[in-house]
Order: sequence, then C-alpha cells, then structure tokens
Amino acid sequence: MAQQRNFWIPVICGAIILTIGIGARQSFGIFQKPIAADLNVGRELWSFSNALALLLMGVFAPFAGNLADRFGTARTVGAGGALYVTGMLMIAMASSALGIATAGGSFGQFAIVPFASILQNRLDNWHSTMFVLAAVSVMMVPLAFGLRESRAALSKAAGARRPQSSKDALQEAFRTQGFWLLTIGFFVCGFHVTFIGLHLPSYISDNSVGLSFFGRPISAIELGGWAIGLVGLFNIVGSLLWGWLGGHHLRKDMLALLYALRALAFVLFLALPLSWISVLLFAASLGFLWLGTVPLTSGLVGYMFGPVHMSMLWGIVFFSHQFGSFLGGWGAGRLYDIQGNYDLIWWICVGLGVFAALIHWFIREQPVERLTLVAVRS
Repeated sequence: MAQQRNFWIPVICGAIILTIGIGARQSFGIFQKPIAADLNVGRELWSFSNALALLLMGVFAPFAGNLADRFGTARTVGAGGALYVTGMLMIAMASSALGIATAGGSFGQFAIVPFASILQNRLDNWHSTMFVLAAVSVMMVPLAFGLRESRAALSKAAGARRPQSSKDALQEAFRTQGFWLLTIGFFVCGFHVTFIGLHLPSYISDNSVGLSFFGRPISAIELGGWAIGLVGLFNIVGSLLWGWLGGHHLRKDMLALLYALRALAFVLFLALPLSWISVLLFAASLGFLWLGTVPLTSGLVGYMFGPVHMSMLWGIVFFSHQFGSFLGGWGAGRLYDIQGNYDLIWWICVGLGVFAALIHWFIREQPVERLTLVAVRS
C-alpha cells in the first residue's frame, strides 16, 4: 500500500504542475491585443517574445534533462517553476518596456485559459491578470517536492551500462530517412499549435465574434479563451485515442491521417461563415487533433531506434517542434503587422498540413538494422 501511494504522489504532483504551467502558457494569446494597445506596438512584439520562449525551451530541454539526471527531478522542476513565476511577474510589471521575453497540461488549458480570459474581460488590465496567473503558478514550486526520486534509483540509472554510445546513436538516426521525415513533420505540429494558441483569440476578437449564453453576453475575448480551453478539453480524448490507434495501426499512417484532418479542419473553418458556432466546432475538432501527434511520434522514435537513447533522439525531434512553434508564433504576428490580417497564415497552415501528411507516407516503419540483428541473435 505504501509503495502504491508513493507511486501516485509524483504522478498527481506532475499532473498538477503541467495543469498550471501549460494552462498559464496557453493563456498568453488573450494578451496579444491588450499588450499591443498598451505599448503602442504591433502584434509582432508579443508574438516574437512567446515564439522565442518556445524556441529556447527546445534548445535547453536536453540541458534541463541532464540537470534532472544529476540533481534530481524535484530540484530541477522546482527551480524551473521559480524562474517561470519570476518571468511572469517581470512581464506583469513591465508597463512601458518594449523588450518582453517570456505540455495533465490539456486540462490546464481547458481550466486556466477561460479563467484568464474572464479575468482579462472583467479587470480590463493585462498587468493585473498576469499577476493573478503568476500567483497561481507559484503552486508549481512546492508541488515539485512530490517528484523526488530515491537516491538508490538515481544511482542505479546512472551506473547502467549502455550498449550503444550517444555518437553512434546520432549517426544511426541521421542516416535514417524516417527520422528526418518525423522531425520535419513535428515542425509542422509546432507551427500549427502555436499559431492557434497565440493568435486565435485575437482573430476572434478582430472579427467581433461573441455570443449570448442564457441571456449573458460573452465577449469576443472571452469566447477566444473558451475556444482555446475547448481545444485542451478535446485534446484529452484525442491524445488517448490517437495513442490507442498507434498501437493497432501503423503510426506513420495515423500521423499522415492526423495531419490531413488538420488541413481539412482549417479549410472548413475558413469556408464556413464565421460565427460562435463555427469557432467552437473548429476548436473542438482541432483539439481532437491537437497533440495526438506526441504519442504517435515519440512511439515511432522508440520503435525505430530502441529505448536506450530515446530521450536524446526525442529531444532533437522536439527541438524541431519548438522551431516550428517559433516561426508559427512570430511569423503570424509579423504577417499581421504587414498585411493587417491573418489570411495568408491560415493558408500556410493548410499547405503545411497537406505537406506533413504526404511525407509521413514515405516513412518505413520498422526497427533499424541494429535492432533487427539483435532480435535475430536472441
């Protein structure tokens, strides 16, 4: 019983940390217009700040993993949570500065983003809303203590013998066409999710799409928050379902289907008259396709190359995702400031979805030769 309780403590603490962290981060899209108006700048500034944060997340992910291996997950997550809150407080206090720089997570997106949008609509002050989110995010620091590992487990993992060196693993992956196709495909995923998360609320607000719920008016900015929240809610079901499908069908085929359906969802959203109904339907359908790419892509990396160096290889694929996030978040803001609308970026998302669907068909879903030889010998 004690062992089972110890197992669930890090699971629950980790889920709550992801709920708060990802939920707060996904709410940043509702600050797009208020910050641009307050600082008298275009949308590129806030877009670039968030895009840079996502890019740096990908760059530093391998180093953070190394710190966790050396000092433990609890200390690393606790320090990261403290830095996260500090950054949010610095943003909230920056009333005139132009240099603004800033993954259970789906439930946080569903719960916290609508909460943030309601706060912003009521307070009409993005500084105050950011302060509230920072105060909520402080909870991540003490929750990190629930992620502590036993020293015996850490020592055992550190002393485990690895049959393949990191250099050999990288060379093997780089010689494999499927690895590059997966990496390019995950770039498209990052581009899509960051554009939607950071700019969909502003798109809804630009077009003054609101609704009335039992006689209570819902503003466009609140609707934007609920749309992103709905994406997170349906992503819970979508991630589980796509993961299950990946266990019964070729993962590459499921990835191709997922990206094709994303492209179709974008086209239908653009083709239908814009209303609160089309917004919520689009959010629900996109949520179903949101991060189902993660279990499929990571599972394919592990299947093709084995578990020994999966974290390192997955880190490379994840960096591609974050680079796509950088271009999707910043590029959309840049194009908006140039053209005054999001028309072009929507169709870029469609094209990238079709492209990603096509390239996944060319992946050979089979273990590399090294693993095949090991299986034959055993």
